[in-house]
Amino acid sequence: MSTSTGTDVNVVVIKIKNFGGVAETDVPYMVSDGCTIDSNGDGDALDCGSVVYSAACTGNAAALSGDGDLDPGEVVSVIGCTVTYGPNAVADTGDSVTHVLTIVHCGADGTIPPCTGNDGGTDSNPSNNTATKNTKVLP
Repeated sequence: MSTSTGTDVNVVVIKIKNFGGVAETDVPYMVSDGCTIDSNGDGDALDCGSVVYSAACTGNAAALSGDGDLDPGEVVSVIGCTVTYGPNAVADTGDSVTHVLTIVHCGADGTIPPCTGNDGGTDSNPSNNTATKNTKVLP
C-alpha cells in the first residue's frame, strides 16, 4: 500500500536467481508498471497517479555478481531500486499499480535487445522470467 498525495518513496526488493545450468554473462532486468486494477470502484483503472522507478530498477544482474556472471544457482540482490508515488491529487489515487519485473534470457533463444551478449544456452523454463506485485495507491 502506498499513500501518494505527498511524495512517497518505497524500496523495491529484487533478488534474481540463475535456475539454469549455464553461467549467464548478460541478464538484463527491468521494472515497469501499469494501472490495471479498479480498487476504488469508480469504474476505471486510471487512478494510480505518478509512479517513477529509480535507475537501479533497470540493469544487468550478471554485473551484480562478484565475478561478473550469474553462475548456476547463484542469487544476486538489486541494491537501490525504489519506486516513488506522487505527489498526486486525491482524485488521481485509489487504484492499484501492478509492478512487473522482467528478466531477459540472453542465450541462443534471446539475443535481441536489451541483450548485449549470448551465453549459448537455451531457457528451458521461461515461466520464471516475469514476476508481478500489486500495490494499492491510497489517497
